[in-house]
Amino acid sequence: DFNAAEDAGKDMNDKKKKYTPRYVLNAAAAYGADDFIMVSEPMLQLLEDDEEKGILGHELAHHLLRHTVVGACRAYVGTITGFACFAFTLKASLETGWQGILSACGAMIVASVLFRLLHPDAKALRLRQRPDMDAYSLIIGDRVRAAHNVLLSLSWAVGISSFNHAYPALYAAAFVLWQTRKFCANAATRSQEYGADEGACRLKASPLALATVLRKMKILEERSKEKAMEKTPVLPSPPLFRGLRRALSATHPPTPRRVARLCAIARQQGLPEDAITRAQKGDLALPADCEIPYDVIKHYLRQL
Repeated sequence: DFNAAEDAGKDMNDKKKKYTPRYVLNAAAAYGADDFIMVSEPMLQLLEDDEEKGILGHELAHHLLRHTVVGACRAYVGTITGFACFAFTLKASLETGWQGILSACGAMIVASVLFRLLHPDAKALRLRQRPDMDAYSLIIGDRVRAAHNVLLSLSWAVGISSFNHAYPALYAAAFVLWQTRKFCANAATRSQEYGADEGACRLKASPLALATVLRKMKILEERSKEKAMEKTPVLPSPPLFRGLRRALSATHPPTPRRVARLCAIARQQGLPEDAITRAQKGDLALPADCEIPYDVIKHYLRQL
């Protein structure tokens, strides 16, 4: 019963306001003692009735397909994998004795000092993140800290390798295992999003309404991002291979691909081609002042 589900979704949104980011466009199927669907207030304000039913159908399909349970299990497997990788590398490090540990610590200290002396933006390491920082400062800080941490990790590996020649292979294997687990988990999550879209359609939600929801969210995100860029006219170029890594790390498929699949479902249902074209490419009515606040969108920019 979509009307009952809709009322329940609004009810849950009201009860959970203090737990939901106020200006985040999102809906989620949560798993716990009691399964429930949560829709953020800005999302509800953006949707028409059919679109709201589509979102609720999508999240309900996550529950019915047990995606929430699978996601919880996947998180446990990730925790165990991460602990195992850490334990094996730590054991190999400790086996080198105090000489290997001192060597690794010395290598990390030298690498950190050289990084702070030579990197043009090393001062970002000393800055604490504040709510009033702009996107540029946040992005620079993130990338400098990430580069510094990678350098420290590699320096530790070099120091330990002087006393344990098998450590580089173990270190590389642990890194590949961790990243492979992460990318495979994200690929499974993307597949679940396609499954939830199809499940919503089987629950009699309109595939075209769901397609317009996705397009609205994307348009609003791009509009807000462009306005945020006005405050940060020049963003640093992304590191090499960052685009590929971001694609592998994405938890949701690209919006155009999801919209195309929903339109294909609409054709299978025999919906008029002009309605499908409007949902896929037509103009969408979004208020000009409807946007994601800068304080929220700047954190999205950090992930690019």
